Amino acid sequence: MAKNGLKRPDLSPRQYLAIEALLITQTRQNAAQLANVPVRTLNRWLCNTAFKSELQRRIDQLSHEAGKKLQMCLFDAIESLHEILKNENVMPSVRVSAARTVLEYSLRYEEQTSILSRLEELENNNDSDAN
Repeated sequence: MAKNGLKRPDLSPRQYLAIEALLITQTRQNAAQLANVPVRTLNRWLCNTAFKSELQRRIDQLSHEAGKKLQMCLFDAIESLHEILKNENVMPSVRVSAARTVLEYSLRYEEQTSILSRLEELENNNDSDAN
């Protein structure tokens, strides 16, 4: 389907089926079998710009959906780690492990936030230099 959610006129229903099969199987051979097309045909379609573009769009869409699901779990995960840290009845080794996890991911988050901020600043400077 195109970005607007409509199917591309340059792809056939069999090609859409092959794209979905590629997304859920481990190999091209399995995808071709599931889509009921020869592997050779699937390989030829994978060289087609429209087919590759639609496949990449679907991969990006699935990745985005997975990211949103992970974000929804984030606060529960943080709360669970916090509860472990505060619970004195939990074994010390488990509490240390929870603390290490919180520190590690907090540092990664700060580092990534800093990098993104600097990148945005560089892009803004580059845009103003271009004008």
